Amino acid sequence: MNTRAISGLPNPAAAAYFTLLECHAKGRHAVFCSSSEDNLGQFVDSAAALAALVCHKQEPDPALVCGNPHAVSAALGKLLLARQHKRPAVAAVQAGEEAPRLFSPEAYQKLLLKLSRGLRLSRTELASALENAGYDRKDFVEQQGEYAIRGAVLDIFSVDREYPVRLFMAGNYLESMRFFNPDSQESTGPCEELCVPPARFPVSGESAPIDAWFDSAPLKFYDSFAQAPPPPDWLGQPDALLAPLNLAQEGELDAGLLPNPLFGADMRLLSEELRRLSKLGMKVHICCASSGEASRLGELMTDAGIPSGPSFFTGEMERGFQDPKRAFAALTASEIFSRGYSSSKLLRRFSSENSTRVRFGDLKPGDYVVHEEHGVGKYLGLRDFPRASDDTSPEGESAECLLIEYTRGHRVFVPLNEFSKVQKYVGSEGKVPRLSALSGAGWNEIKRRIKEEAAKIGKELLEHEARRAAIPAPQLSGDPRLEAEFAASFPFEETPDQAKAIENSLSDLSGTRAADRILVGDVGFGKTEVAMRAALRCAASGFQTAVLVPTTVLAAQHHRTFSQRLSGFPVKVSLLSRFQSSAE
Repeated sequence: MNTRAISGLPNPAAAAYFTLLECHAKGRHAVFCSSSEDNLGQFVDSAAALAALVCHKQEPDPALVCGNPHAVSAALGKLLLARQHKRPAVAAVQAGEEAPRLFSPEAYQKLLLKLSRGLRLSRTELASALENAGYDRKDFVEQQGEYAIRGAVLDIFSVDREYPVRLFMAGNYLESMRFFNPDSQESTGPCEELCVPPARFPVSGESAPIDAWFDSAPLKFYDSFAQAPPPPDWLGQPDALLAPLNLAQEGELDAGLLPNPLFGADMRLLSEELRRLSKLGMKVHICCASSGEASRLGELMTDAGIPSGPSFFTGEMERGFQDPKRAFAALTASEIFSRGYSSSKLLRRFSSENSTRVRFGDLKPGDYVVHEEHGVGKYLGLRDFPRASDDTSPEGESAECLLIEYTRGHRVFVPLNEFSKVQKYVGSEGKVPRLSALSGAGWNEIKRRIKEEAAKIGKELLEHEARRAAIPAPQLSGDPRLEAEFAASFPFEETPDQAKAIENSLSDLSGTRAADRILVGDVGFGKTEVAMRAALRCAASGFQTAVLVPTTVLAAQHHRTFSQRLSGFPVKVSLLSRFQSSAE
C-alpha cells in the first residue's frame, strides 16, 4: 500500500473534517497522528463539533491519546468502549519525543479492575491489583492515580473520574461504594459499579500497535509538517500524509479546502463573504462556543441586515474552512470576532467553601488544629471508632475519625465526614498555642469576646453605610441577553470565587445604593474579567465606565484586553493617558 500525500488542509479543523469524511464514506475507524499537542487538541475539539454534520448515522467520540499516562489510559478506555459496542472510533495520537507508550488491549483489560457492591475480595488483593495497575499508595488520595487504605476503608482516585470513590469493606466483602470530595471528604453520591482503568503502562511491557485497539484496520493519517519527525513504528504505514495548503507540492492530492478570512468583528465583511458563498451555492455553518454566543451573533447579523441562511452549531473550533467541491463552509465565531478560545480545561474543581481548609496531606500528627465547637487542640492522627449501623450509613467494622487532644488529656473523635469543621491552627511562627479545655467555658468565652468585638466594628460600619445609603444611585439593569452572550464567550472556566465576585458586583450595580467593592486576587486569577462584566453592565445601561490604573503601560494593556473581549459588542473602548492628544 502506498502512502498518499494530501495537501489543501489549512488547519487542524480541516484535517478533522477530511478525516471524518473518509471515515464515514468508507465505514472505517480513523487515527490522526501528530507531533504537535496543539494540533491534536484542535483536531479532537473540531472532530467532536463536526461529527454531527459529517457522520449522519453514528457519531464517533474522539479520543485524545496524548499527555500524561493517566490521560492516555482514560483515552484508551474510550477506544475500548467503542470497540465493545461496535461504534466508529476516531483517535488522535501524539508522535515525536512525547509519544505515549500504548498498552495492548489484552494487557489493558487484564489490569482493568471491576468493582461492584457485594464483591468478595480481600483488601490485600485489592491493593495488589491497584499496584499492578500503576496506582500509587498514599495516606490520603488527592490526585488521579492514587489509592489509600485505612482500616476497613479503601479510597481510589480513578484516572477517568472527577471524584475519588470510597469503598467500605466488611472483612472480605465490599459493602458499599460512594464518590466523595477529596477537599471536604463529603459524599457526592453512591456508586453501584465501577471500572478502574490502569494508571500507566507497565515498564516491562512493549508498546502495542495502534491497530490493535480497533476491530478493523483504521485509516491512518499523519500530520506532515516541515521538519516533522517520521511516523512512529507503532503507527505502521500511514494511509495519507496530511499537509497544510502552503506546503502543497507537485504530485500531491489536493483536498481543496480553503481557509476563511478574518473579519475583525466587521459585520460588513461578514455580509460580503456570506453573499459570495451563497452565490457559489455553498451551505454555511457557523460554529459558536455556546448557544448564548450563537444567539447574540444571530442578533448582530439581523441588525446588520444579513439575511438568514447560515446554520449554527456549538463546539470548540478556533478556525474554520471552505470546501468548494462539496459546497460546505464552516465559519467560527472566533474568526468573526477575532477572539481566542481555550479548549483545555486546566481548572480543577475547587470549592470556595473549603478554600481555607487544610488538606489531609498537609495535616500531620502533632499539628495544632482548631475545631469550630471545641477550640484549639493537638491532632494525634486517625483512629478507628466503632460505627453504629443505621439506615443511612453502611455497616462495617469501624468508622474513621480524627483524634484531637485537649487539656488534661481529654480527647475528641471527629468523624471524617465532619472534617470541614477542622482548620489547621495558624499563629505566630514558633509560638505554641494554649490548648482549649473541654470541661470549661474558655473556648466559648473567647468566641463571645470575638463576637462582641465584631459586633462593635459591625455597628460602626452600619452607621457609616447608613449615611451612604441616603445617597441615591441609579439602578443599572443592563441587557440580560447581551450580558449572557458576553459571559458565554469567556474562553475559560469560571472558578466558584470568580463567579460569586461577578454576581455580587452586578448585584451592586442593579441596586439603588452607592456601593464600593474590593476585589482581591493573585495575578492571573481573573480580576479583569470581573471588571469587564461590570463595565458591560454600565454600558448596556447607558453609562460610561472609567477604569483607573497606576501606569500608562498598564492602561495600554487593559485597553487591548478590553478591546479584544468586547469586539463584536456595541461598546466603544478608548484609551486616555498622557500619550493621547488633547483632541483625543
